[in-house]
Amino acid sequence: MSVVRKFFPLMLIVLALLSMALPAFAQTTGEVELVGTVEAMTLDTITVNGQAIDVSTAEINTSVEVGAVVKVEGMLNPDGSISAREVNAVAEGVQPGEAELIGILTSFNSSTMVVNGQTIDISTAELYPGLTVGEMVKVHAVATADGTWIAREAEPYSPAAEDDGTGLPGEFEITGTLEAVGDGSITVAGQSIVITGAEVKSALVVGVRVKVHVSLVDGVLVAREVENAVSDMNDNTNSNDK
Repeated sequence: MSVVRKFFPLMLIVLALLSMALPAFAQTTGEVELVGTVEAMTLDTITVNGQAIDVSTAEINTSVEVGAVVKVEGMLNPDGSISAREVNAVAEGVQPGEAELIGILTSFNSSTMVVNGQTIDISTAELYPGLTVGEMVKVHAVATADGTWIAREAEPYSPAAEDDGTGLPGEFEITGTLEAVGDGSITVAGQSIVITGAEVKSALVVGVRVKVHVSLVDGVLVAREVENAVSDMNDNTNSNDK
């Protein structure tokens, strides 16, 4: 028996184990969305979240100038560049770096709420009627340097018929800007998330909004699935936005 034939089954086992240990990556192109401050401009590009975006054929629906906060919808090209389809204003109050959390409300009082183990400061937040312990909630919040969530608003959340909600029991969603990609982890809206073993459905492009299905495991956020977030922050049909 040749050496290759002898060790071929072992090689297959090793490859299978490696595929389980590493995140599964999928498409390298597709729709993307960015929300952030315009950092620079040229005749054909704007820079948002560190990404120079081609706007030469985009529909510009808002005043674009350095310092303006905008939402860019476009396509990730095979070479890694981004071509905008639309540039829009963001909803009033939306902050660059803001995240959206969707999960089960486990407790709340006048100053804090807990969503799937995440403690969120709501002392200055706008709270919509109908928040109920044990039911789903959507929170727009920013993370401080120490990882504390500060909410801008919180409201009841009702998934659309085609939406499977938060996924597995104990799991919740974080949607926000991808700020860094590390060895087996990513940083989204200031939160470090382990992606070892996660299904990564889109290319990980810093500056682009992503949606992550996560669970809190021994105090660590662990992802099951990562994908580009292309929902409309101004008019999300899967939410109760006011």
